[in-house]
Amino acid sequence: MEEKGKKRRSLPGKRAMLIAAAAALLVAAVIGVIDAGRVSAGEIYTFGHYEQDNRPENGPEVIEWIVLERKGDYALLLSRYALDCATFDRHRSGSGWIGSDLRNWLNESFLRNAFDDGEREQIRDMEVVSPGEKDLVFLLSTEEAEKYLKTDRSRRCVPTVYCKTQGAWVEDGRCWWWLRSNGMGGYAAVVRSDGVIDKKGDPAAGSKENTVRPAVWIRLGR
Repeated sequence: MEEKGKKRRSLPGKRAMLIAAAAALLVAAVIGVIDAGRVSAGEIYTFGHYEQDNRPENGPEVIEWIVLERKGDYALLLSRYALDCATFDRHRSGSGWIGSDLRNWLNESFLRNAFDDGEREQIRDMEVVSPGEKDLVFLLSTEEAEKYLKTDRSRRCVPTVYCKTQGAWVEDGRCWWWLRSNGMGGYAAVVRSDGVIDKKGDPAAGSKENTVRPAVWIRLGR
């Protein structure tokens, strides 16, 4: 029997422990730190931040990515929404992805603004075009768009509110988005608003009407 005047010491119960564990998982999900074994192709993964609601006073929003492929501890991600507008090559030099303004923007301005130091360390540099030419952030090729997004429907993309304000060409709520593959006559290939891949390319390579869906290979977890 307990002696009178003495209080029983409270110990954390199972319920408290379960709540704490759930909270830890929620935080991990928000910042993209999830057990690598739980991530598989087709799922949505959060990683990095970028302005999306066009309300800079509340800070940039978490970027949602579609997991296209999983290889061991690495995953290929494609932004779920079109995040911004950018010219592919304002000079229409015909140099393709390697010499494009868009490649430079993705691997400098976007990389710096969308990811913190720890997140940038998770991103794997890839030779997406030719040996010796490495990119941390890139666009899908026409072949990759067909491989990972097998139907026109799955290739249709909605721009963020911020993206619309930057000049995105929107049809029925959907937008056109760049691919890195060469088209014809110095143009770059695109995915149209209806999800059809235009391999001939868009003559608007020097305009900002088409949108950007960045792709990255990342190491899962930190």
